[in-house]
Amino acid sequence: YRRERATGVEPNTAARAASGGVGPAIAASALALAAGFAVLALSPVPAVRDFGLWSAFDLLLATAAVLALLPPLSRAWLK
Repeated sequence: YRRERATGVEPNTAARAASGGVGPAIAASALALAAGFAVLALSPVPAVRDFGLWSAFDLLLATAAVLALLPPLSRAWLK
């Protein structure tokens, strides 16, 4: 964002460019982590199995919220 703004780009355009640049990396990282937690679903211990499933679900939900809500909120804050 700051790199875009330093070149004179409008705040909305800079925020869009920044989220487009880091969004795929954030999503890929979250998917890899969720897959790691989801493997715990294979555990015979119910507490470990539940922990893995809920952790994977929560991680994906939080990532979706960040990717969907943070760009518009940051554009509103940076006006």
